[in-house]
Amino acid sequence: MKMTKKQKTFKYKPMYLDIKDNVLVSSTNQESFLRGGLQFDVDAQRSRILNIKNAPVIQEFKCGESIDFGNTVALSDSGVGLSYGSSDITTSELHRIRNTDHTATRFTTSDSATTIEKVLIQTKNGAGSSTGSLTMRIQIQASDGTSPDGSDLVNETLSVSWTANEQKTFTHTFSSPPSVTPSNDYFVIISLTTDPAQSIYHSGSTTNTNGDRKSSNSGVSWGASSGNFATVVYEKVLNTGTLFKASAIDSNNFRFNGYIGISQGNAKKDDIVKVTINGVSKIDNLSAGSVYYLSDTFGSISTSAGTNSLLVGKALTEKELVIINI
Repeated sequence: MKMTKKQKTFKYKPMYLDIKDNVLVSSTNQESFLRGGLQFDVDAQRSRILNIKNAPVIQEFKCGESIDFGNTVALSDSGVGLSYGSSDITTSELHRIRNTDHTATRFTTSDSATTIEKVLIQTKNGAGSSTGSLTMRIQIQASDGTSPDGSDLVNETLSVSWTANEQKTFTHTFSSPPSVTPSNDYFVIISLTTDPAQSIYHSGSTTNTNGDRKSSNSGVSWGASSGNFATVVYEKVLNTGTLFKASAIDSNNFRFNGYIGISQGNAKKDDIVKVTINGVSKIDNLSAGSVYYLSDTFGSISTSAGTNSLLVGKALTEKELVIINI
């Protein structure tokens, strides 16, 4: 087409746009140019593209347990999840198992629990010489409201050994997994079948708000414990493909490897709840600009990584989190 004298030809340099760290970058941030007679505004395009990029992807799921708004959530599979996990692993030598000394860690089963499959226990050997080979006894009993009720649901042993001052983790899978009632309190009781050369101490917190107990007479009577053996309890759940609170405390269960996103509502077991699995999720009490990870605490996030690191997202505002689901 021929150009008339009144028409002008506009020259412009191509702009190469890209999104980096959730920001649209270009050769100049404040720039407009004419293309085919239409004005192209970089700032407007930046806003449009970011809105598309951060548009939330929301799906609905059936709950396997009660879920609250803002909880990190995971889908159950045919494997096991966690009933309970304590993660404060220190070198504090607060309560021992030796001779008639027993320790009991309290846990609560989830709303869908059927059996207890295995336990993970972390301990620390006392100072001095090596203990050599020992036999650890692991029992599970229901709670009488405060302490173990004295009736074993399971009573099995595990061969163990330590060297001096060694902090060690043991995992025991029950040969006969005990059946449990959903949403009930139970205790994992740890003891030794013989008196060792050196005491075996728990490696737990100096404070205990979990309701754990200790006994100096083989479980005849129980008193308050200042700490507990760092313990993870694995349970089998009734319904697969349902939603549970996520946790970073252990990587060998669906509460960690089944993580999918953040709940957008409150729901009870068997209810349907919406979950943001990508894009911007609504969640309270954020620090704008901070990066968040999956926490050891069920359903929570933290600015520091949990026992197993899993990046959840970055806070845009105090109530908006860009989920980084990779």
